[in-house]
Amino acid sequence: MSLVESSATPATMGMGRSIASGVIFVARHRFLLPIAVIGSLVTFFARMVQVVLLVYLAREALLTPAAIGLVFAVAGGGFVLGALVADPARRRLGIGRAATTGLVVVAAGLVLTALGPPATAGWWATAGLFVYGVAAVTWTVNVTTLRQLATPREMLGRVTATMRVVSYSVIPLAAVTGGALGSAIGLRQTLGVAAAGAVAAALAIIASPLPREQSLSGT
Repeated sequence: MSLVESSATPATMGMGRSIASGVIFVARHRFLLPIAVIGSLVTFFARMVQVVLLVYLAREALLTPAAIGLVFAVAGGGFVLGALVADPARRRLGIGRAATTGLVVVAAGLVLTALGPPATAGWWATAGLFVYGVAAVTWTVNVTTLRQLATPREMLGRVTATMRVVSYSVIPLAAVTGGALGSAIGLRQTLGVAAAGAVAAALAIIASPLPREQSLSGT
């Protein structure tokens, strides 16, 4: 049985009640809540890395604009590969474990990105962002599928909106935090803090019900 009345629609409920019903559904769901919260935390730290990395590569690694562009161009291939491996990963591991593995590897990619000293930062960033891309797509494809299958059709728009607001709202905060921290403690140190935060958040997903979710159904 749905956690909200299935006959109610946004048109009959009003905007406020419609928004609240989506929030309540996510907050009470056994794996949508950890997906929303933990996924957003990893997004926060990933955005911190991305904001600070550009400045680090230019100022401390002394890469030219062309070299920085090449780093991101090569690393972007990871997103293409992720689109190819997301479904095979689901079939092999099960949807819950595939999503969980994706998020943990996202954090590992951010660690690789942050590890490089100035002399070799371009190489580390390329490898780390490539791994990040593969894993990020694997995570996104599988958790999106889970969300769609676990949510009643009449609730899907409200639930999707709730989870997107949670995820997207951390992006400007991450940019401000990354910039402020980079100014206060240094660029490379900030990359390390963000990578460590991503690891801590991603490991938390292992303790959630998500890794054990293989049925593709139910709330």
